[in-house]
Amino acid sequence: IWLKFGDYSNILVNLCVIRKNFINYAQTLWIWNKKCYNTTNPIFKESKVKFSVKNPIPGFENIKEVEITKIDDFFVKMQDVDSQTSFTMINPYALRPEYEFDIPTPYKNLLEITDESQLELYTIVALSSPIEESTVNFLAPVLCNTTSGTLAQIVLDNRYYPNFGQAEKISNYVQKQ
Repeated sequence: IWLKFGDYSNILVNLCVIRKNFINYAQTLWIWNKKCYNTTNPIFKESKVKFSVKNPIPGFENIKEVEITKIDDFFVKMQDVDSQTSFTMINPYALRPEYEFDIPTPYKNLLEITDESQLELYTIVALSSPIEESTVNFLAPVLCNTTSGTLAQIVLDNRYYPNFGQAEKISNYVQKQ
């Protein structure tokens, strides 16, 4: 992936100039339980979508409902509806096309995931300057069931996912033009 990073203010402004091959790459399908889920975030045709938080986000147990706002084709902002607490998240497939894991059964039940469920997956980003120094938490993705309007942060066991880090730099996955 070849990305050229521009300046950003509070969240991100002018994040990427995309190489032509990236469009095909971003539309890669994620296969899970013999189902394909499009990773281009079709639910966010609307600017804001609300979700009920079904499993407390570690350190933010008071957050019960969030609103997710699309920033661009890669990033979204997740904000607590009752406070100013917010997180910037990225589509993990924009950085790691091979990113996959088994969704634990308790989360499947908690999020009411069925064969018909539309799922969206994000990872939380800790923003830094320059943007290449920002880090991504691949060990605790946020899974959204857009069908039921529910989400949860899934904390993965690093014994089973040794290639996923909790604070992986974006620079490990992209090169400047």
